[in-house]
Amino acid sequence: MDDRQLKSIAIIGTGVSAWLTAAGLAKRLESHKVRIDIIGPAPENRDLLAAAPATSAYHREVGIDQGEFLRETGSAFTLGTRYLNWTHRGQDYIHTYSPAGRMRRAVGFHHYVNLLRLQGEDVSFDGYSRAACAARQRRFGIGAQEHRKHDPCPLIHGFQIDERRYCNYLARRAGTLGVVHTGATVTDVVLRPETGHIASLRLDDGRALEADFFFDCGDGLSTLLRDTLGVGVANGSELFPADRRATLVMPMDDHTPPYSTLRRESGGWSRTVSIPGWRWRAYYYSSDHIGDAEVARTLAGGPCAASTDGVTFTTLPQPGVLAAFWRGNCVAIGAAAGIFGDFSISAQHLAQSSLLRWLDLYPDRSCDPVLADEYNRLAGEETARIRDVHLLHFRLADTDSAFWRQAAAIACPESLLYKIDVFERTGVLPYYESETLTPEAWIALLLGMGCWPDRCDALLNGEDPDDIREELAKMARTAAAEASALPLHDTFLRHLAAAEPAVPPSPAGSTEARP
Repeated sequence: MDDRQLKSIAIIGTGVSAWLTAAGLAKRLESHKVRIDIIGPAPENRDLLAAAPATSAYHREVGIDQGEFLRETGSAFTLGTRYLNWTHRGQDYIHTYSPAGRMRRAVGFHHYVNLLRLQGEDVSFDGYSRAACAARQRRFGIGAQEHRKHDPCPLIHGFQIDERRYCNYLARRAGTLGVVHTGATVTDVVLRPETGHIASLRLDDGRALEADFFFDCGDGLSTLLRDTLGVGVANGSELFPADRRATLVMPMDDHTPPYSTLRRESGGWSRTVSIPGWRWRAYYYSSDHIGDAEVARTLAGGPCAASTDGVTFTTLPQPGVLAAFWRGNCVAIGAAAGIFGDFSISAQHLAQSSLLRWLDLYPDRSCDPVLADEYNRLAGEETARIRDVHLLHFRLADTDSAFWRQAAAIACPESLLYKIDVFERTGVLPYYESETLTPEAWIALLLGMGCWPDRCDALLNGEDPDDIREELAKMARTAAAEASALPLHDTFLRHLAAAEPAVPPSPAGSTEARP
């Protein structure tokens, strides 16, 4: 082996981002004989996760079989996110990973729907989506129908995952590839005086762990980059007005929805994620606007809830984004790189994209700073686009409470203001480098949040509105009928994975590992 090649990597953290990184590195570097250590005790909290479609690509990269993954983790599918109460009372739409529809003409599909809206019709953009129809009917399937040649609107899916079981599953796979886990914690960091790079970590069990490269995958902003290597933090409190989170895990009947739910609440917002037999709800809120007792009652079923037992409360880590994500021989992954919300894009997705980006720039032991510069440029672009997605929710949400009036006053970056303005005036979507959402997903999100264009594409001039109305009505009927032909989500899960009985997510404070 070339003496300049990396021979050892240390990963700090044992959450999903850390185990994704460990398993991914172990698989990609298997032939390079790189020693990989992962350091940290089992975290106390475990959540259910809504994972984007990129998780399937990661699984293929690591060699994970989908059936085995579903069986071992008790996971479910998700076709997208159901939005409730964001722009007016009772509003309900499903933001899917799949395109809503496609016409035969070379004009964006949303322009045809908008033409009917501008003529005074009550339109529902997701009503033309086979994925949204399937989600509402709690149906899902992957088979011959879903692999039709040239299907313009395939069912693109992510997963709903029990984080603890997923971590244990990834840990077993990483272990078979030689990754070594120690439950110690880091007490000190030793630098190389000649380079300023990290030389070793001192652990509370008395050992010193040396490595050529370090990944910080902790649940809070990276201490290695901030405290040891002097990387600054952009204050994010003004971008994320929630400081508390309450969670509740509840048993659920045999009707697992193939979507997660994002609901605007008076004091913040709540997210619901489901797996067979269990539902997890989290309420993100500001303690300046609502108290714990009211939040607990909301989670447990409303003001008349008979009991709020099982609700747990957490003070959220200080939000913010690192000024640099890679410095020297250390990179921050997932939440360690930035904390700024939980809407459409999760820290898990960031961890996957960040790992692949780092592998594309794979350094040797000298860690040429130009590689870090390029990584930081690309990661900065991605982070800025994800920031725009999060801030869009605050910008366009209804402002019928003190929390949401404060959220609406958050200063938006020019990139988001420009995107909203151009789309609202023309229906054209400005699309930037390193976007995480597809153009179709951006358009569906803007429309779902009530941002409809003031006009249609000029290429529709001369089209017969009655013909368009008839074609869209046929599309809606076809989408509903094709969705109805799919099996129920739970039936499909049992058939595909022959899943063992689901195990409830471990409560806060529990460190018991599950099979």
